[in-house]
Amino acid sequence: MYITIGREFKFDAGHRLPLHEGKCAQVHGHTYTMLVELSGEVDKKTGMLVDFYDLKRVVEVVLDEVDHKYLNDIYEVTTVEYLSHTFACIIARAFPRCEVSVQLQEGLGGYARAEVKA
Repeated sequence: MYITIGREFKFDAGHRLPLHEGKCAQVHGHTYTMLVELSGEVDKKTGMLVDFYDLKRVVEVVLDEVDHKYLNDIYEVTTVEYLSHTFACIIARAFPRCEVSVQLQEGLGGYARAEVKA
């Protein structure tokens, strides 16, 4: 049985987009909402794709690196597009038999979705 599971996470961080010609070139912050989805075949023995505890544990490692941090100190590019892709790749390494999707939303505004195939 092929299934998708997901969990939502939130974190706060500051950044700036130095090559942007608008207001975002200045230091500012967001409350980010990250929706992480894993897709794949359910394990016949356990009846689960992935234990939600394991998903939370992996994502919390990512969040520990970025929550209440200045993202430009961590990443060369801090656009929501780049961050969603970076987070999806990190999470995918922990769940190699799953397809991983990360939707990252800045505040109440726009979002980007990155997918990594199994």
